[in-house]
Amino acid sequence: MIIDVIKTLYLALFKIVFSFYNMQPLQKKIVMYVTFRQNAHYILQELKKRPDSMEIILICNRTSYEGLLERDDKRVKLISLEDKRLYFKRIYHLATAKLVVVDNYFAFLAVSSFKKDVECIQIWHAAGAVKSFGLEDKSTTERTAISLKRFRQVYNRFTKIVVGSDEMAGVFTKAFGLEKDVFLRTGIPRTDLFYSDKEKDKIRASFYRDYPHLADKKIALYAPTFRDHPDHQNQLDLSFLQKELGEEYFFIIKFHPVTKQSIILPEQSGSSFLLIDADYDVNELLQVTDVLITDYSSIPFEYCLLGKPMIFFAYDLKEYSKERGIWANYDQLVPGPVVTDTESLIEALKQPAESVPMQRINMFCEEWNKYSKGYSSKNLVDYMLEKL
Repeated sequence: MIIDVIKTLYLALFKIVFSFYNMQPLQKKIVMYVTFRQNAHYILQELKKRPDSMEIILICNRTSYEGLLERDDKRVKLISLEDKRLYFKRIYHLATAKLVVVDNYFAFLAVSSFKKDVECIQIWHAAGAVKSFGLEDKSTTERTAISLKRFRQVYNRFTKIVVGSDEMAGVFTKAFGLEKDVFLRTGIPRTDLFYSDKEKDKIRASFYRDYPHLADKKIALYAPTFRDHPDHQNQLDLSFLQKELGEEYFFIIKFHPVTKQSIILPEQSGSSFLLIDADYDVNELLQVTDVLITDYSSIPFEYCLLGKPMIFFAYDLKEYSKERGIWANYDQLVPGPVVTDTESLIEALKQPAESVPMQRINMFCEEWNKYSKGYSSKNLVDYMLEKL
């Protein structure tokens, strides 16, 4: 209850400031308020190809913009979320922009009464979903009526939602409690990478410059999703993996960006394990990955574009399904074997290609990437510029 009071007071102040700036005329500018860099990166790259006739404002934290802007980038104005002195400037730009792009849930949208001609586009940060979110997240049953009302106000603020498939449109409809079709079937900008051989080759070359000893290794990427109380050390027996597969595989471990988690690598691991920065672009890591090991993450919806095997280490499936929720029957949804312990994982890794028919991966890919065909950024920017 105390948290609700604090949030209510904060949003009340935000609303007052927003309403003041909202009295000014709308300007021909795009405001991007983002927490993840991948989609924003491809949108910005596409915008820079277009005539320099609009103002572009990027509002994000340091982690995001370090991968988004070049030092001599003059077309994009950066407003850091970490600089408290820029609080009013951020609200000013949100209130006076003709087009606002967001990639996550932002509580301030609940009180951001945009003018009728303003487009607020939700680009989200994933191409698909395994775990429940939004109103379908089982933890919402513990939320107060005030919180649930705020959630709905935020979701109703999106005039358009970008999707790469009709499947994801269905997920958003339930998660956001939508009553009408507000979807932009342009495809997901971040998936454009998977269709560019030139960019993929560049990423691989850069990776192997940093890690030359991995150039001839078979790489397995372990990328689990976010957990409220992660305890990965006790679930994945790294010493056993090293003993059984250390000669055949090199394992890269990457935690979710919001997970403050470390893992103790076995002393005898030698060169078979690498714990990589949680902020490292996962789509870049996928370009050097031979086998993906994950659980309830959205990564498979993009990794499938590479047509490579996946293994799902769902050791806590019952618990996770009960606490967070899963969108569909897990075993039927994921395009790969489901294992619950290290021994089963090792067996699946010994013959990953035989673990699941390629036809199943291709069907999964087509189902969830129906509109993501390599020019999603262009499609979306075309729409955005029409609305300016």
